[in-house]
Amino acid sequence: LLALLDFKVEAVTAEVTESKSNLEEWQMEARCLEQQGRFEQADEIRCSTLQNEPVPWPVLDSKLLDSWIESALNPLSVDKEAQRKLFSIALHYQSGNIKKALVKSRFGLAGETDVKGLEFLNSRYYKHFSELGWNVLKSLIRRHGVEFCNEFFETPLMVAAREGNIGLISLLLDSGADVSQRDMFGLLPVQILMMELFAGRRFDEATFCEVFNRLAPEALTFRAGNSLVKLDRRLIEYLLLLSAAPYIVIKSQKSLNLLPTCYTTGSILDILSCLPKAIF
Repeated sequence: LLALLDFKVEAVTAEVTESKSNLEEWQMEARCLEQQGRFEQADEIRCSTLQNEPVPWPVLDSKLLDSWIESALNPLSVDKEAQRKLFSIALHYQSGNIKKALVKSRFGLAGETDVKGLEFLNSRYYKHFSELGWNVLKSLIRRHGVEFCNEFFETPLMVAAREGNIGLISLLLDSGADVSQRDMFGLLPVQILMMELFAGRRFDEATFCEVFNRLAPEALTFRAGNSLVKLDRRLIEYLLLLSAAPYIVIKSQKSLNLLPTCYTTGSILDILSCLPKAIF
């Protein structure tokens, strides 16, 4: 019967390929609309066409952080789950003040070594970013979209950038991940990579350069007075501007009073000495 109707396997295969192509095109269309400021239309595509669901967990913002601090550090009624979340934030953002407050509130893990703390953080929030967990990550992307945020307001691409994981970065970019998304502090994925370098993390130079080249935007735009200035990626000023925010974040973690003076001629030379020559 199928032969009489002239059904062929090739036709079915072509239809599946076309559907996959259409899905990727819709993802790109949603991203383009978002970049144009047309957020409602982008959300409509993600919800109705791509059928992306909102994530079921709370995503960090200033109000949520304040509520966790109040619940975790209240001496009359301590919330253990809020303590665990606050401890994760302290580890993730290297906040010594939060850790000290948790020690005073007798949260056991806060008094342990950073190694144990990081094991807790990775097992709780990042295990599906290792290669063995990629199937779980792919499932989350299918359900929530490639730009879904974890509890720390990070997209998968931001997490992969921090680890310098070129395999995962390639997978995410091929799925339509956007290199221009920013975290809650305004950092791009490539700046998160640079922040790790400035913090003293050792990367293989060739791997760092490959990741940098995949993630760095073609241009940066910023406001100077009443004018918008666009810096092309080929300019040294582009690299200095890209480096400024992650460098300041790292330095300000060590001293709350450092911000006015941490970006000087000396610090610029320090930045340039950290970066591999191949990216200049």
